[in-house]
Amino acid sequence: MDKGTSAARMSRRIACALVALCMLMPLFALPAQAAAAEGMIGSVSDSVTEVEQFMANGTGTHVVTASALNVRTGPGTSYSVCGRLYRGDRVNVVSLSGSYCRIQAASGDYGYVARQYLDAAAVDAALEEGTTVEIVTDVYEKIPPAETKVILDTAGEFVTYTDETKVKKKARDGIKVKSYRVVKVNGEEVSRELLRDDYYKEVQGEVYQGVTPREGANIPAEDAGGNTEGA
Repeated sequence: MDKGTSAARMSRRIACALVALCMLMPLFALPAQAAAAEGMIGSVSDSVTEVEQFMANGTGTHVVTASALNVRTGPGTSYSVCGRLYRGDRVNVVSLSGSYCRIQAASGDYGYVARQYLDAAAVDAALEEGTTVEIVTDVYEKIPPAETKVILDTAGEFVTYTDETKVKKKARDGIKVKSYRVVKVNGEEVSRELLRDDYYKEVQGEVYQGVTPREGANIPAEDAGGNTEGA
């Protein structure tokens, strides 16, 4: 056998070995790919389990555990506060959005609250017969605002004449309010828990006033520009 024939056979053997190796490579890669897929599925499963546990109560009813809980217009602190709930209040959880829940309050209004302050288990803690719980607010002080501020409208943008005014900001009393969680048994109060002590600051009123006297209005003689000597 000459050297040329041997070299050709060796080349064919090497080529066949490479083809076989290429065919086997996907089989060796499968376990790693399968492990990655299981990890992804496991992660999703964990999230689903967490949601299922939170929504375990079939009615979606949960109880507020915080002394006071802000209700927001969206799922996050960047959204404005549109209401408040208090410990013991019951809400219906409609859906989850990250760490927030979309809820429907007893009033029928919707909003978002942080779900860490809701508890489904507490719903089962039924009250004894004849026992009621309610939230009571007490306005214990009113603070009058400062005297209304008068802004002279020299440009005549809002009012023109001296006998004209236009309200820029309406005055409002300040109030101090306490909110209580009151427990009654057979109509008689047995406990009162202070939840909040809020101060809604008074608002000073502001009005625009014109600066131009009306033509023909009564003007004191000494201000009319005439000679008043001997008067």
